This record gives sequence, structure tokens and C-alpha cells, in this order.
Amino acid sequence: MQKVSFRKFFLIFFLVVALAVALIILFTGNYPILPENDQAHHPLETLYQSADLEFSELKISAWAKIKNNAASQSQMDDLLSLLEKEYCLKLDTQWDKTDHYLFAKGTAGNLRVSIASINAASSTASDYLGETYLALSLENLGFAEYQGQRAKLMEVFRNFNADPAVSETLVSYMPGRLEVHDQELFVNTLFGKINGIIVEGVTDDKFVSYCGYTSAINNSIEVMGQKINLNIASRYHSIDDRTYVYMGTPLIHCQY
Repeated sequence: MQKVSFRKFFLIFFLVVALAVALIILFTGNYPILPENDQAHHPLETLYQSADLEFSELKISAWAKIKNNAASQSQMDDLLSLLEKEYCLKLDTQWDKTDHYLFAKGTAGNLRVSIASINAASSTASDYLGETYLALSLENLGFAEYQGQRAKLMEVFRNFNADPAVSETLVSYMPGRLEVHDQELFVNTLFGKINGIIVEGVTDDKFVSYCGYTSAINNSIEVMGQKINLNIASRYHSIDDRTYVYMGTPLIHCQY
């Protein structure tokens, strides 16, 4: 089980609004529990179907340190070329460079690539050679292609003998506006359906987001001494008059 701090995980992995409210809530209730065989098949898919939601997309994100030293721009170019061949596409790449790091970001189709090379000048340690990180994310996936695309993504990291941190987010919605109070009740019900325990959460006048743990999902991270493997959030979007429900494991990795 991977150990990470709550703040560091959100800063590195999501770069979205931090969920750092000291609120410990334990919810219980007489919710219908999903059958164990359905949970084992794919908990997020079964959970959204049980809630009578409309499917929007599935996102997968993975990141890992792939080198114990800083990569040059030429080496990063070579890596981008390898990814283009692997996914049969041409990346639209942007570069950012300072005295301490080199960053490349590429997009093409439903693939997002980020490579960060941190050089030795960023540390005062005489033996520090820098580090190189790779982050890949796939968007607009359906469940029919999910397993194949996830396996392909993991194979990329295996080429570097890296074990990436992986996050999956299912985006679904219901037509119309659901008020925040009702969104909160709905998210609580979803946790109940998967026999989950809410550990921490936040609610304001625009959205609801709760993190917790369920035995229906095998992997978890440890956040401030608590096991976390499920994050459910909800927010109304007026632009398309839909209330979106985001289900992420171990945490949601996209903006909502």
C-alpha cells in the first residue's frame, strides 16, 4: 500500500482545488448493498449503473519517476517519439525550461503526456543527480476499451522498470439541476451502495466531494493514517444543465 501525504498527493497528481478540510464523518444507513460478484467485476461501472446515471467518460492517469537523474531535452524528445509510435499519433508538444527543470507537455486525441526533468541545480546536495518523471493520462474512454488501454499504459512504464501511481475517474451525469443538499445525500447513498465508509469530505455552495474506503476496491493509499480508495464528487454545470457525478479511485484526478 503506497504511503503519501494528503497535500502532496493533490499537488502532484491533480493540480486542482485541494480538499484539505479537517472533517471526519462516519456515515451509516440502510442502503442496498451491491452484490459482491458485481463489485468484483468493476466497482465504478456497477456503482454508476446502480444509480441510474448517464455515462460520460472514463479517465485513467498514471505517473512515476522513470530516471534517477535529469533527462536532457534530446532524451525527452526520444521518449516523446516512442510514445507517438506506441499510440500511433503525433503529439502537439509545448516546452517549458528554467534553471532547475525542463518540462514537456504533449496532447493528441485522448492522450495527455507530461515529462518533467529536475536537474541537479535544484538541490544543494552534492550527490543529487536530478530526477525525471513521466505522467500519462487517457480521456474519453469507454468500459469496452478500458482494460486494453490500461494494460498498454502500464506497459509503457514497465519499459522503465517503474511502478506508477494510477488513478481512474468515471464521469457520469443526470439531466437538470440537483441542489447541493440533495447532491450530498446522493453521494452518501453511493457510498452506502458499495458498502463504503466516508473518511473525509467537503461541501460548499457549488459542489460536494467525499473520500472514503470500501473493501470492494482492492488497492488503497494511506492519507493521514486512513485508508482511502474511493472519492465521489458532484457539481452542477449550468452550461449544459447537467449535474455531474465523479467517481475516482483512489482519488478523482480531474477538475470538476
